[in-house]
Amino acid sequence: MVLCVLIGVGVLLGWLGVKKGLYAMFATLFCLMFSVYIGVLATPKIVRISHGLEQSPYYAAGCVFGMTLLVFLFLWLTAYYYFLRDDLDYFPPLIDRLGGGICGFLFGYILTGMLFLLVCIMPFSRNKGLPEFCRYDTLSRYSVPAVVKTCNFIADYSLECFYGDSEKCIEILISLSDEPSRTDAGVVPSVQQGGR
Repeated sequence: MVLCVLIGVGVLLGWLGVKKGLYAMFATLFCLMFSVYIGVLATPKIVRISHGLEQSPYYAAGCVFGMTLLVFLFLWLTAYYYFLRDDLDYFPPLIDRLGGGICGFLFGYILTGMLFLLVCIMPFSRNKGLPEFCRYDTLSRYSVPAVVKTCNFIADYSLECFYGDSEKCIEILISLSDEPSRTDAGVVPSVQQGGR
């Protein structure tokens, strides 16, 4: 079911990409990939300095979502203002439609993977009473690889080759819903031990 949702959203946004064209959809895809990268890698540092909320998985999920959304809006509005306002044909029609469809599909796949990761960070995804397709095991099987590959791709091409940092950050974020709150016992939270 989760794979069907990932593919379904990808196909819908791929169809939108065919309409918008390669140039606009590539810019939008790049904005999403970069915002996912910043949102995932910056959140453990934000959570670490948020006193009293270091162990809150809902706060961490909100930080990932908020950071990703803010960075995406800033990048996309900047790209729109400087590059995407003019409706010019930069590519031949076939390449424009085909490339736009591929970029739209990837946009939908990454966006859905990111949203599923946010659900995995929150403790209710561990509830055994949920339907199978909403549980942590099912969602994480598809969401974590999509987000990790996106972060590693941006890290490799931005010359910030911190191989393994995205995996560590995602493990830290997901582990917040596994651990009981131990701040009263004086135990140092795992978020403060992870990351750089």
